[in-house]
Amino acid sequence: MLIMLIWIVFIVSTFAIFTPTAVYAMDVSVLSYGAVGNGTTNDRVAIQNAIDVVSNAGGGTVNLPGGKTYLSGELTLKDNVVLNINSGAILKKSNNAAHYAHTAEYGRWIGGIAWNQYLYKNYPLIYAGSGTHNITVTGSGTVDLNWSGDDSTNIQLCGIGFYRVRNYTISDVTLSNASGYYIALHT
Repeated sequence: MLIMLIWIVFIVSTFAIFTPTAVYAMDVSVLSYGAVGNGTTNDRVAIQNAIDVVSNAGGGTVNLPGGKTYLSGELTLKDNVVLNINSGAILKKSNNAAHYAHTAEYGRWIGGIAWNQYLYKNYPLIYAGSGTHNITVTGSGTVDLNWSGDDSTNIQLCGIGFYRVRNYTISDVTLSNASGYYIALHT
């Protein structure tokens, strides 16, 4: 019986030594998913597809390469994704309601969706919802909220909004041209 127990411990310890650990090595460019980055073409679908692919593969980094302006409606971050807005890259909020996954409305409103109850009626430009975990928004690029000063012609939204998200990081990115909050975190 003792020999059998030693053999079982040896098998279990040997298995543990050779069990691979999870490594999230995906590192993709949104250009590979069809983003143009010319500041006028809607790049939301291409960026969201890259986020979805990386998350579905277990995690990694989605890069917005520098020197380009990516026009977009709201993006939904998923588990284990790093959104890296590289130096010289601009993620610019679109003021065209057709560029949004959710119905986008112009102006401000008292009331709203679950993540915010008093200023905006639209999802944030970069959003993560309840239960999402291990996400990062980083890079030395810019998130341009494209505020012109007129509520009636602008889709009002927050730059980054997380609602009941676990393990997140926001670092180094610049947010500009907002009509209200740049970042809203609700736990």
